[in-house]
Amino acid sequence: MARIYISSTYQDLKDHREEVYRALRNLSQDVIAMEDYLATDTRPLDKCLKDVARCEIYVGIFAWRYGFTPLGQSKAITELEYREAKRLGLKCLIFLLDETVPWPPLLIDEDAAKIKALREELMLEHTISKFSSRQGLALSVSSAVSNELIGHQPPPVPATTAAPALPGESVYLMCDRQLQKDDFQLLYGRTSAAKLLAFAIPGRKCDMPESLVERFFVETQSRTKGAAEGAGLLHDIGWPAPGRKTRAERQQLLLLNLRERAEVESENDIPDEKDIASHFSTSLVKVHFLRHRIDLGRWQEDGEGELMSWYLDFWQKVAAQLDKVRVVLFFNLIIPEAGRWSFFGGSKRSGQIPAEAQALFGKEREKFLLRLLDPLPPCIKTEDLEEWMQEHRLVPEHDRKQKSQELMDEAGSCPPMEVIQGRLKRFCDSLNRVRQGVSV
Repeated sequence: MARIYISSTYQDLKDHREEVYRALRNLSQDVIAMEDYLATDTRPLDKCLKDVARCEIYVGIFAWRYGFTPLGQSKAITELEYREAKRLGLKCLIFLLDETVPWPPLLIDEDAAKIKALREELMLEHTISKFSSRQGLALSVSSAVSNELIGHQPPPVPATTAAPALPGESVYLMCDRQLQKDDFQLLYGRTSAAKLLAFAIPGRKCDMPESLVERFFVETQSRTKGAAEGAGLLHDIGWPAPGRKTRAERQQLLLLNLRERAEVESENDIPDEKDIASHFSTSLVKVHFLRHRIDLGRWQEDGEGELMSWYLDFWQKVAAQLDKVRVVLFFNLIIPEAGRWSFFGGSKRSGQIPAEAQALFGKEREKFLLRLLDPLPPCIKTEDLEEWMQEHRLVPEHDRKQKSQELMDEAGSCPPMEVIQGRLKRFCDSLNRVRQGVSV
């Protein structure tokens, strides 16, 4: 199954979109389209771009309307969706309304310069398909998607191959991480040539967002086991607490932490961009994962945004000097619990990502490949556990619901990760012992 994004203007192509959506669903594909959340041309840009990034295939359908341009943007949402798909390296399947097809004048832009320019660019950049009816379009899209999937089918797994049980140490392979995992794998896998990637991972402390980085690291390593280009190391880089320190002092502390934890060798007490780039480029390790932990409860009080902006600019300068090595930055953004009292402010802090933090990461994503992942769900559900067991083929289908319910018993109606993880660890250990022929 592939995840497919349908992109087009809405009002003029509503029936065409519906036909394509139904055809792809009949192929048992996972389809993401604006109809799933807001059937209008004035849909939220940020959500659209995040949905594009979650997909493997982009289907662009274009007639004679350029579409809605959000405030502060120079391009319409539909064009921005296409450019995001292209930037991320998605397979782009482009379908243009045939010029010879009669089309209602009300569905044609009075000033058609922008849509004509975009159509011309698409014809130059891609092997396009033209359509004259919604039924013909649906058939063309289905055929193109099927051909794409056939060309990328993984080799079949022998029926006699048993799925290995997850070791207890891998308990961070959790059920409620799937959306964030997909975001990571899509961007990481499609940008193999990128020297620098960054992921901001929000979550409450009880959701254990730090463990998600370990999941990324371990799974990435397991997929590239034995390949020199896949060898990597995970470094925990302390984010300096503010106290009474100035911003310049915190910058220096951050670089000192980087030198110590990543074992950067430099002649200077405070390493500069050249020192760090030289150290990583000459390392035998080809991928360095750097993890940072930041308390969002202090974001406004302590000027974390200014320090983050400086740090990302610093890494941009480092990346320009990197050679044959990749650096992946992780920022674990710890969201304070709703209702937590601020000692200094005397008021309750919101259990949300500050708007200033979201704006910063949105701005920085334009400079390089930075992804602010969606927050984890507030609690684990029985259905999440069932999906997790299915994904890792741990329990036969007829037992999944019962086993999931057993793990949830007495855990509360909305348990966070830290509550359920002990039960999952014991569950994995038990499976290991059974599969190794040891009596439980």
